[in-house]
Amino acid sequence: MFKFRVIQGPDAPKASAARCGGAAPAALLIAVALAVLPACDSFLDISSPALAEDMDLENPTAMISLLRGTQGDFVHAAAGEAGQGGLYLAGALLTDELVHSGVWRGHRSFSDGFSRDDTRQVAEMWAAASQARWTAENLVPRMQRVMQTATGEDELEETLGNQLAAAMLWAGFANRLMGDNFCQAVIDGGGLQDNRIFYERAETHFTAAIAQATAMGRDTLRQAAQAGRAQTRMMMGDWAGAVADANDVETLLEFYQTHGGWTGREREWNWILRSVLFANAEVTVWGTPFEMWGRVVGTTAGDPRAQYDKPGSVTEGRDGRRPFFRQRKHTATAGNIAVVRGTEMRLIEAEALLVQGNWPDAVAKINEVRAFRRSAAGGLVAADRTLARMPNVSATTAEQAWELLMRERGIELWLEGRRLPDMRRWSQSPGAVPFEVVRQAGSGDETTDARRNVLDVQDALCIPVSSQEKRTNPNTNG
Repeated sequence: MFKFRVIQGPDAPKASAARCGGAAPAALLIAVALAVLPACDSFLDISSPALAEDMDLENPTAMISLLRGTQGDFVHAAAGEAGQGGLYLAGALLTDELVHSGVWRGHRSFSDGFSRDDTRQVAEMWAAASQARWTAENLVPRMQRVMQTATGEDELEETLGNQLAAAMLWAGFANRLMGDNFCQAVIDGGGLQDNRIFYERAETHFTAAIAQATAMGRDTLRQAAQAGRAQTRMMMGDWAGAVADANDVETLLEFYQTHGGWTGREREWNWILRSVLFANAEVTVWGTPFEMWGRVVGTTAGDPRAQYDKPGSVTEGRDGRRPFFRQRKHTATAGNIAVVRGTEMRLIEAEALLVQGNWPDAVAKINEVRAFRRSAAGGLVAADRTLARMPNVSATTAEQAWELLMRERGIELWLEGRRLPDMRRWSQSPGAVPFEVVRQAGSGDETTDARRNVLDVQDALCIPVSSQEKRTNPNTNG
């Protein structure tokens, strides 16, 4: 029974992005390591950092900073400064988690249901996510080489073994992140491929992380890797494999990507919060199903897991027309975001039952999550841990059970980057989602804005490979 956070300190690296999707230069990892040099005593014996060679990083002392660098790159792509909110915010706008209420044109495009490849946001997110994948995947073999030099040194072997398990884990998450969000894949300067390749690579890394964490006796890392593999297998349609992994994860598990709120480290802030500060009222809960499902701060009606407020000092977004309802799940630029949750594992089990047609047992799994939230370990304040405020749910048909599952996943995983792949999966099975969201602005005030079914988008429920990648990579025929 635990909560676990991977801590990323203020010395996490700040490296510039490699070419989008292409093969990053070997010097990239040097930049990642040297960016943290001032914060690390006796980090590397390099008399002239500008002349550092790639092999200078084949050093046990360097591994922890390189690992922090991979985590920083993931955070930057997922919900950091890349695209001013990362892939999580883009997915929230393209689905039904948030509506655009500001002036950032790229975000309005997503909120309107368009997935264009030529916006600055898409270029930044593709570059950042590609860098996160490349640095994580290339750190794994580097660590394995360094471990060979530590044979016979028990304490060092243990330290490096634990770090290797974490590196494998983040390589899995980086690939899963890209599979969840992008329509196609490009690997190290290659051609366009089906985005399934990201999931296949993620599964391989998670499997390696499970084995390494098990060998090192790191059960938290093992569970996080199994949860990541369950997410991945679900998206690949391997329900048996997803359920097998989910069964081995405790409901209490919470594994976080860690954001830093330090001035000068804006690339790793939680930019979902940044987008709803009073001065940046760019996104709103107004016009989404979460406006109805969630709870206005200071009241008792609605689900406490999806809280928002209606600040009287700022009533409209920066567009000057849409009501500004401010999400209150993320409340600090240093606010962490769960990458996997044990509660999601119970909902994966529930969805697998629905796919099989066993909707009564699926509803029971949903209520298992709600019972956990009512427990002292569930994270809610005492007043909300009651059946009155967190009631069980019921269904009399499979259709009703599917709707309950879609709503429960939405609330439980709100603004954690899971809604976009969920919508894409549900568009195939069961083939419909019964929720509406505000899309394009109407000709009058906000009441004339179009409300459409969440699946009714102009392009696709994914983010395209950036036009920059297609232009600069000769193998994409761009």
